[in-house]
Amino acid sequence: MDAGCKDAELEITSDPNEVKQLYERSNTLATDLKKPETEIIQLHDDNDHDDMSIKAQIAELKQTLNKQSESLEKISIKLLDIEKIWEANRNVLIVLHSENIANSASIREILEAKQRQNELSIKQLNKSLHKNRCQISI
Repeated sequence: MDAGCKDAELEITSDPNEVKQLYERSNTLATDLKKPETEIIQLHDDNDHDDMSIKAQIAELKQTLNKQSESLEKISIKLLDIEKIWEANRNVLIVLHSENIANSASIREILEAKQRQNELSIKQLNKSLHKNRCQISI
C-alpha cells in the first residue's frame, strides 16, 4: 500500500503543479490573445483614422471638383459670349466688305465717267485749238 500511497501522493502533488502549469499556460495564451486583440483595436483605430483621412481627402477632392466645375461653367458661358461677339463682328465685317465692294464699283464708275468726260473735253479743246489755229493762219 505504501507504493499506492506514494503514487497517490505523487499524483496529488503533481496535480497542483499541473494546475499551476495550466494556469501559467492559460495566462500566456491570454496574453498572447490580447496582443492580437490590442493590435486589432489599434488597426481598427488606425483604420478609422485612415477612413477619416480618406473621407477628408474625398471631401476635399469633391470641393475642388465643384470649384473646377463652376469655373468650367463660367468659362463656357464666357466662350459662348465671345462666340456671339465674334459672329456679330464677322457679320459686320461681311457688311463692311460688301459696302466696300459696292463703293469701289461706284468710285470706278464715277472715275470712268470722269475719264470719258475729260477725254471729250480734251477732244473739244483740241478741236477748238485746231479751229483757232486755222483761223489765225487765215
